[in-house]
Amino acid sequence: MLFYTGLAVQVECRVWDAKRDLALLKIVAVETDRLPPSEKREGEVPTFCSVTLSAPSTLKLGAEVVCIGQPGRDDLESVAARKTKYDLFEISEGRFRSMVSGRDPNDNEEIGSLMHDAWTYWGHSGAPLLLRGGEGGLVGLHSSWDEGTGMRHGVPGAAIGSFLAEWLDDAGREERSSEPAVTVSGFGNEKEVRERIPRAIDRSDDRGRHGRRETIVIDDSE
Repeated sequence: MLFYTGLAVQVECRVWDAKRDLALLKIVAVETDRLPPSEKREGEVPTFCSVTLSAPSTLKLGAEVVCIGQPGRDDLESVAARKTKYDLFEISEGRFRSMVSGRDPNDNEEIGSLMHDAWTYWGHSGAPLLLRGGEGGLVGLHSSWDEGTGMRHGVPGAAIGSFLAEWLDDAGREERSSEPAVTVSGFGNEKEVRERIPRAIDRSDDRGRHGRRETIVIDDSE
C-alpha cells in the first residue's frame, strides 16, 4: 500500500468480514530511508497516525461530518475516455442523515447502514467519516451510494467497534490466529510514486537520501 506521503508498506489481510464490509490489515514491512550502519537503531519501527473511534451516542441526526477520500483518476461520468481533475485526496463536508430503518448496524453487505450526504466519487470506498467540531473522531467509513436517491452510505462506527472488539485485544493485537487471506505489496518505484504524489517525492529529495531505500520487516511476535 502507498500512503499519500510516499511511504510504502506491505500488508496482510488478516480478517475479512463480508457482512460488516470490513477488513483487518496488518502491516508487516515498511519501506524507509537506507541509513548507514552508524545511524541505524535496532528494533526501531516507524509510527503511524491514527484516529479515535467515536462512541455511537455522539453521532446525532444532522451532525456535521468530514469525508477524506481518494477519488478515482478515470472520469466514469464521461462518454469519452478522460481523466478527472480531482486532487489525490479530496476533503468534503456534509451531514449525518440517518441510519437505514430497521437495519442491523452490523449488516452492510448490500449497502452501508449509515447515510450521509458528503460528496464522494468512485474510489472513495473506505474513506473515513469524521465528526466535525468538538473532539471529532471516526464515526464511519464511506462505502457506497444509492443511485435512486443520491444518498451516500457507509459502515457505521458501531459496526467498526464490534468488529475490532471481536478480533483485537485491548493492546490492539489479534485475539485469534488466522491465516493471511491476501498479501498486498505497495512498494512502488520512483516513477510511479512521482506521478501520483510529486510533493511527497520532493520532500524525500530534501532529505538527501533519495533513491536509497530499504525494507524494515516488523516482528511483533513477542
